[in-house]
Amino acid sequence: MSTKLQIQGILMVLVATSATLLITIVFYTQQEIKQATDTLTEERLIVENQIANRLELRFSDAIKILQLTSKNDHITNPPLASAIDNKLHGIPENVDTDRRKVMHDVYETYGGFQNLLFLLPNGDVYINEPFFFQNNMTTSNFAFRDWYKDVISSNSVIVSPVIISKSSIKPNVVIAVPVFSQSGSLEGILTGSLNLDATQEYLKSLQSYTNERILILDSAQTIAADSGEILKGQKFPAITTVTQNALVGENGTDTDTVNGTNMFVVYSPVKIGQTTWAVISMQPYDDAFHSVNLSIQESWILAILIISITSISSYYLYTIFRRQVKLSKELEKANIELQIKSQKLHDADTAKEEFATMVTHELKTPLVTINGYSEMLKEPGILGTLNSEQEDVINRIYASSKKLENLIGDILVAQKLDLNKIRYNKVDFDVGEFVNDIAQTYSSVIKDKQIQFKNITTERLTIKTDKDRLSQVFDNLIRNSIDFVPSTGGEIEIGAKSKNENIEFFVKDNGTGIPKEKQANLFRKFYQIDSSLRRQHGGTGLGLVICKGIVEGLGGKIWLESDVGKGTIFYFLIPKHDGADDAS
Repeated sequence: MSTKLQIQGILMVLVATSATLLITIVFYTQQEIKQATDTLTEERLIVENQIANRLELRFSDAIKILQLTSKNDHITNPPLASAIDNKLHGIPENVDTDRRKVMHDVYETYGGFQNLLFLLPNGDVYINEPFFFQNNMTTSNFAFRDWYKDVISSNSVIVSPVIISKSSIKPNVVIAVPVFSQSGSLEGILTGSLNLDATQEYLKSLQSYTNERILILDSAQTIAADSGEILKGQKFPAITTVTQNALVGENGTDTDTVNGTNMFVVYSPVKIGQTTWAVISMQPYDDAFHSVNLSIQESWILAILIISITSISSYYLYTIFRRQVKLSKELEKANIELQIKSQKLHDADTAKEEFATMVTHELKTPLVTINGYSEMLKEPGILGTLNSEQEDVINRIYASSKKLENLIGDILVAQKLDLNKIRYNKVDFDVGEFVNDIAQTYSSVIKDKQIQFKNITTERLTIKTDKDRLSQVFDNLIRNSIDFVPSTGGEIEIGAKSKNENIEFFVKDNGTGIPKEKQANLFRKFYQIDSSLRRQHGGTGLGLVICKGIVEGLGGKIWLESDVGKGTIFYFLIPKHDGADDAS
């Protein structure tokens, strides 16, 4: 009876666990949909804000240009109404040439207008520039236009809804500005027909999603621009609620059916003159939420698997229960074996550390002798005088020996970092003096290589950290910069500044720069951008690994900014105070 109750208890736990997993799957799916919607909305709104800002700026520039032009002395002079020739739909090309020249200069300089009109207060065409537009006109009076009536009634700048130009058969927007004489009387109306082709091309360039469509609607719901170039200049018949919301200054998202397709729609308002326009992004819902639909399908599959596993598990529960005691004993035995293996790994790490220390010591011992004798041979009179060829050979031996000594040191430091065996001696010191000492140390090297070297530290700062290890980080980064700056015109800049509770150090150069795709691997052991750099500049590929290990060991972090051909900046943050000391 006891065994039966235990099995029933396990079954209840299993069912409860399965139910919990199913609820979790449903919740996860809902979160996926919400996250995808939020991400899509954020991305689309960013694009739509770019479109809105660009459109507002374009209209604002056009309005300002026409307003400034309307105050030009040649424009404010009274027009020669008697010179109008009805056959020419305005005055001849050689009459009132100063006014026409001003308008032509605006047309040529700005480049965004299809044409410019100067109308008399009664709506008659006085000048249409360029003149060939005037020759091709089909009407001589624009008093029937709503924008004309609005300018006359308000005496202010008016931006019209989208109008299909009879000359170009393209959507245009008329910007109308009243022109007043110095005495304040209305002399006429200056208009510019703003061409929307550039906006149309801009929308096409922004399409980055499958079957996405971007539209710009004026205040009358006429399509000013369409990334699909299908409905330009037409009334937009669908998603009325969305367009109404956008045209009253709201932004947001919605789903609606357009031509039988369920669409995910994002909308934003655009302030154009005295009116509000709308930017609308549409994408088929299935395309927009393709990844979410896959997640939902996967969730259903997972739910079915859970139910199947629950059923099968129930069948085998009794057998599992009987084997529980046996498995517990086996696990206990496995745990003991794991502890033994863990101890063996610890012993192996210790042996590895001792071996690395022994090897580096044994390698350094003959180097001390080589360096000592090389220095003695270089010193005149100690072991005799060398000729120039012998002196060159000794210099090469000495340089190679020092290089090998540095490489051995790098390997040993990297090994200690791996085993977390680095010891730090943290003391208080003046940052300005420290960075200045670094600059002085490299002054002779920099001078020989004709590299411009700057220390731009200006703040008076103090820090408590390991001064020698910090100097080691600077040494590695500066040597790296020396290798990669140009042979002529090389520049290296170092410095430090306060940043909250840290001090930010940096080493900046004008070297070749590092490709973005290579930067993530720079702090890996033995990694260099390509093998040619290893041959050209030498090194083990441990310098940056050591820098990272030391900086993080001091409680900081290190990163870089670099572009190919624009040089590299390495930054590293070090806490001003030792956290361990503060805590104690």
